[in-house]
Amino acid sequence: MPTWPVLKARGKMLAAIRQFFEARSVTEVSTPSLSRSGTVDVQLASFEVSDKAGKLFLQTSPEYALKRALAFYGRPSSRLPQRFGAEIMGASIIQNSPCSNGIVPASA
Repeated sequence: MPTWPVLKARGKMLAAIRQFFEARSVTEVSTPSLSRSGTVDVQLASFEVSDKAGKLFLQTSPEYALKRALAFYGRPSSRLPQRFGAEIMGASIIQNSPCSNGIVPASA
């Protein structure tokens, strides 16, 4: 678990990022975390989960959803996402990443 000063610094950083986009009329949106297909990027591996309807994948990036929103609404949007990836990362990278969702792979 990161220290309180790290969490506080992360909160300030996220507030500054949001202020940057707000000043440019970019709307923060939510995009789906689950999809029927995984990433097409060969460098990344999606976490696979299942439900009654079948296989689902946690998204590694909001990129495609943001592109769909731009095409549909014609307005700029952004997302500060939680990131999910099955690739192996060291525990120190995860702990110190400002955008980390705190999920530590079992092998880390």
